Amino acid sequence: MKLKLNSNSKKSIMHITPHLGGGVGTVLLDYLEYVKNDNNLNHSVYCLDYANDNAKNKSKNIGFKLEDNMQFKIKELIESIELYDIILIHFWNHPLLYNFLIRNELPKCRIVMWSHISGLYPPNVFTNKILNYPDKFIFTTPMSFNAKEVKNNNNSSMFTSKKKYYKHKDDSLAVPP
Repeated sequence: MKLKLNSNSKKSIMHITPHLGGGVGTVLLDYLEYVKNDNNLNHSVYCLDYANDNAKNKSKNIGFKLEDNMQFKIKELIESIELYDIILIHFWNHPLLYNFLIRNELPKCRIVMWSHISGLYPPNVFTNKILNYPDKFIFTTPMSFNAKEVKNNNNSSMFTSKKKYYKHKDDSLAVPP
């Protein structure tokens, strides 16, 4: 669904993730640390399941809103969507995420899906429904363009892959959304 954003105002981004902790949680938390001084963006994170103690501490230190266990507060989560300019769904093949996307009709919104899988090998593959769900689908790696479902998709203009990386404190690389 295409929505026009006012380019003069601060943008609010709602991150929806199955949980916050571990691999993807580290990437997202590092990204939020990296952009914390960007006065053009306001980030909030909604976890369908838990946010671990590290994530809760970082949310306080960095200064972003964090809500967890939203699987038990679906009505509140869906109502909150309308308050944000961009809904950024962190995708990997997680049953809570599929359950949320399949069983609920989201209000009119701009959806970006950031894939944290390559989509090349089962069970972590893409489906056409997932690829066509958002307004923009971002691959973590350009290798995802080689996934069978991506190659056969007629809507390839909505796919992108980030090629710019930023360095973590430990010199490893991360991909911003």
